[in-house]
Amino acid sequence: MAFMLKKPIKGEPRAADDQSIIPGTVTNITKDTDDDDAILRANGHQTAMPRQFNWLSALGLGFSITNSWVGYLSCFGQNLTYGGAQTCIFSLIVAFIVQFIVTLGLAELGSAFPSSGGQYHFCYILAPERTRRYSAYIVGWLSVLAWWIVTCSGISLATVVLNGIVHFCSSGYIANQWQTYLTYVGVSVVTIIPVFAASNRISLVTQVALYLSLSGFVIFLVVSIVMHQHMQPQSFLLQSGQGNSGWNEGTAWLLSISNAMYAFGGVDGVIHICEEIPKPGKRVPQIMVMTMMIGLLTCLPVFIVFMYFTIDMEAVREAPLPSLELVYQMLVL
Repeated sequence: MAFMLKKPIKGEPRAADDQSIIPGTVTNITKDTDDDDAILRANGHQTAMPRQFNWLSALGLGFSITNSWVGYLSCFGQNLTYGGAQTCIFSLIVAFIVQFIVTLGLAELGSAFPSSGGQYHFCYILAPERTRRYSAYIVGWLSVLAWWIVTCSGISLATVVLNGIVHFCSSGYIANQWQTYLTYVGVSVVTIIPVFAASNRISLVTQVALYLSLSGFVIFLVVSIVMHQHMQPQSFLLQSGQGNSGWNEGTAWLLSISNAMYAFGGVDGVIHICEEIPKPGKRVPQIMVMTMMIGLLTCLPVFIVFMYFTIDMEAVREAPLPSLELVYQMLVL
């Protein structure tokens, strides 16, 4: 493993004076922690945060951000418009392959240079010396902007889902702009409560989030299979020309793949807690790959079942909340 050693700062002890920079030389803490801290210092950082995340809680954080099957439930209606059930399923597979290739590259970088800085840190290390500061600065701000967009997007979708549920239960209800805004603010406040109220229990919160998501997946899948009222023919998923977006078939496919990428967005989240995980060089790549695999293995079965058990595809497309309309058709009609 290669590291970029930082230039010593005036007044800071040199490596020869700070024996803890050599893995295994400190006896008052565990060897694993000593090695992790030495690697962190070799990457140009000082240890500042406790390593509170174990493998499972870090996986919980990674998957609770991506949460593929829930995330895709919130936006798959657009893919039905682009090309029907065919694009809804197969664009998801293509999106997984594309994102998995990107994830493998990030996982390798996260293994070699474990740093909570993530992409901007990788850019600073790997870019030519004359451009590394500028490149890292730009990449850092792009990363911040991307996480702002992802956060706002997730809160917006939660707001749409809540309004859609109310509309489904009361068909005459139409949310005003101020109601939508207040719902958005309410969701934002609820989601940040654990960060401030239980900051030392975040690892437990992420594990609970993982259990809830996987339990919800199992319940959705089993209930849908047991209680469905209708089933489409086996060739249903292979039928083309089901879209009504107005785009030609090639463009519609590209748009549907882009939309399906949302199911695997934010998979790099675990990189940004590298400094809070023991053995990040080994565990971060494992968690990133596992997040992708869990995403595919939860997302694909649910949507294959949903597509086969739907009755009126047009009603699903036009519904304010397509996922709820789908469940209603499967279990009630």
